[in-house]
Formats: sequence, structure tokens, C-alpha cells
Amino acid sequence: MKSKTFVAFDFETTGLNASKDRIIEIGCVKFDSRFTELERFETLINPKRDVGRTDIHGITPSHLRNAPEFGDIVQEFCEFIKGSTLIAHNKSFDLRFLQSELARYGLAIAELDGLCTMELIQSAYPNSPRRLGQCCEFLGIAVENTHQALSDAYMSAQIAIHVLKNFGYPAIPNAIDFVKSEFPAQRKSVLVRSDTETDSEKTSGFIEKLITQLPSSTSLGGRFTIASAEYLNLLDQVLEDRLIETQEAEELKDLALSFGLSLENVQILHSSYLFNLCNLALADGEVTANEEADIALVSSLLGIAEWREFLKTKISSSVAPQTDPSMIPDGATVCFTGTMSQSREVLEDLARENGLQVLPGVTKKLDFLVVADPYTESSKARQARKYGTSIISENVFRELLKARTD
Repeated sequence: MKSKTFVAFDFETTGLNASKDRIIEIGCVKFDSRFTELERFETLINPKRDVGRTDIHGITPSHLRNAPEFGDIVQEFCEFIKGSTLIAHNKSFDLRFLQSELARYGLAIAELDGLCTMELIQSAYPNSPRRLGQCCEFLGIAVENTHQALSDAYMSAQIAIHVLKNFGYPAIPNAIDFVKSEFPAQRKSVLVRSDTETDSEKTSGFIEKLITQLPSSTSLGGRFTIASAEYLNLLDQVLEDRLIETQEAEELKDLALSFGLSLENVQILHSSYLFNLCNLALADGEVTANEEADIALVSSLLGIAEWREFLKTKISSSVAPQTDPSMIPDGATVCFTGTMSQSREVLEDLARENGLQVLPGVTKKLDFLVVADPYTESSKARQARKYGTSIISENVFRELLKARTD
């Protein structure tokens, strides 16, 4: 073999067009000509735009808030792949994105080529499938978490190793090298998915300690409705797995700060959330041991000691701050951006049915920008922040519309 080392790599991206879309995750696995794994490289990438199909790659704007931009880690990445033969599943897709990202920083590869595991397996087994996970199943290779860059890179490496070890390959492309190697200085460390999902904190008072960093009082006026709805929406997502990760707690605090919520506001919202949880448990007239344990856990996470008092009397209705129908008045202008639970056309029709005006873009006259995730870096969201336009999530938008008809 001409190359001493190979790097199987994979990108998760905001879309399919390398000239317009961006890389949001990199995964690489390096191994030698004896098929021994040497090292790995992975990082999330902040594209400074909308993240695209979260339902496919599982990456949200919240995951990318603290991630480096491509230019922050391009030197480390290029040094990792330099001198190795590249490998990718459907290599033309990943190589196009690699070339496009490098070009943004004036970098070029002397010869942009590599091995394609989709072609490798077809050459060895003409009737084999084409999808990465199916190829692994076909070869008896364990299927990792598909559409996670490092997992996909590892599976690509295993396919290549299987074929090269058992069938050989007549032409190994040259090892990667760069025409220009004046890289921008690394300004930020890599960030991997596990860093956004681990470091769990379960101890009582953890989140309470964080929210004490909020101001003691603020004056929100009518904006409290949207602010509280957004906060409760994020809190519900955070507590879905009954864990509060360090990053998740920071996101709650940052969201509260961005909306101007005070310490007292957030404490009321936490109590409201717990009241509603108790109300659900009491709905059938009996609180089971599992329900009580769940309420105790949530109380501990929120730093609320008096949860048993909440269970003594059934609450007649939700005590969470109710949405005010006037917050989206008739004739208000609204615009949608990003990939949401329903198509943009369906949401636009819903808005019109509720007496709202739908605008195609963000202008100073826009009242509300509806997004999938309030942390999105889409161009529309950046423009809305510049104008001071209210940015609300799809879930909150639906709640506010529902309040208009209740």
C-alpha cells in the first residue's frame, strides 16, 4: 500500500449543497496499513446559520452555542488528516464540503481524492446495499449511532478495513497534502456531543445556585407572558430525562437573562411547573409510588423542598402563567424560519387562519419571528435580534394561538 495511514471521516451538515450549507460536526478515525486504530478526532462546529434537519442529525442550535467555528479548529483538523489517505462513505459528498470549507480560509488540497466505502463494498460484493448502516449489517459490523459523525466515520473505517484486508484494492489515492498551510490560529477548543450531554448534576440546589445569579427584580410588563412561556418550554425539554446537565442549567440561566426574567420570576415558574406536575398526578384521585418518586426527583432538581405541601390539595387548574391572547393581536406580522414539526406552509396557513399577516422575511415591521430553537443562528434570526423583534419558538407560538381561542 502506498499510504501508511488512513483517515475515515464523516461530516454532519446543515443541508446537501456544499456551496451554501455548512459542516456542523466532524468525526475522524485514523488507522494504519496493519489496520490498527491510531487515534480519533471529533468536534461540533458552529455554522453561524440555521442547523437544518435536526430530526436527521439530532443537533440543535443549543448544542452548538459554545462550539468552535470551522476556522477555530481548521489547523488541528488539517494536521490530523495530513499525510493520510482519506476514506468516506459516498466520498463525493464529504469531499465537496471539505473543499468548500477549506476554500473559505484560502486553503487548498493538492489532490482531493480518497477511497469511497460505498464503491469499495460494491466492488467486493456487487449486490450489497448502499446505505452505511445497511452495509455494516451486510458485513456483520456493529451498527453505531448513524448520523453522528464519529460513529459514521468508525463504521466507514470498519467497512474499508474489511474490504482491504480481504480483497485488496488496485489503486490507493495519494495521501492528503495542502497547497497552502498558513492556517488561522486556533481560537477555540473542540466540543463533542458528549460534552453537551454528560457532566450530569442531580444534587438538590444545583439549579437553584445557578439562578441566584439572576437579577433580583426586573420590569417586563406584557413581555412576561412570552418570556415565561419560552422558559417553561425549555424547562420541560430539560427535565424530560429527569436530569439537569451542566450545560442545560446554563442554558436555562442564559435564556432567563436574555428575556429579562428575575430570580423571583424564575422561582415562581419553577413552583408553577411543580404544581402542574402534582396536579397531573392527582388527576385520577390517587398518587402512585412511582408518581411520588418522580415528583420528589423533580423537586430536588429544582431545589424546592415543600413538594409534599403541593400534593395535599388538588389544584383546580394549571397555575403556570397563562398566555395572554393580546400578546399576538389581530393583524400582527409573523415570519417563520428553520425546520419545525410541520412544514412552513402549514404553519403559515395556521397563522392566517388566526388573523395574522405572514411576511416572507424579517423587516423592522415584523412583530414575531417563529423558530424551531430560540438559539438558532439563521440569517433571519440574526436580523430579528438586530431589530429587537420578538423571537419565539414554534411551541410557544402554538400556545399563544391556542390562548386566543380559549
